Amino acid sequence: MTGNGNQTLLETYRANTEDAGEDDVPRVMVGVGYNLVQTARQALSGAESTEPDAIRSTLDETEFETVIGEFSFDEYGMPEPGQLSAASAQWWNGNQQLVYPQTENASELRFPVE
Repeated sequence: MTGNGNQTLLETYRANTEDAGEDDVPRVMVGVGYNLVQTARQALSGAESTEPDAIRSTLDETEFETVIGEFSFDEYGMPEPGQLSAASAQWWNGNQQLVYPQTENASELRFPVE
């Protein structure tokens, strides 16, 4: 994750997850969900009202800063090409492990999967 609330996410995850150690990192989908909430919050904060057209305008015109990067949406409602890189995880020995992007907390991709 890139910043933009990453430290807050890690601290909240560790404080509220049973048996989480001080170096544990959340599963990939936790970051994805956090990104969605951050995007929604920024869209709602930037809109002049809660009307769908106002929110849609904000989604069309804003560059969002979230834990998975900075991005904006194209005319089809998709992140602009090249702005985000999807994280990938693999289940190994009963645990989900980040394998891409490679960071200090990522595991090596194991193949073949047994």
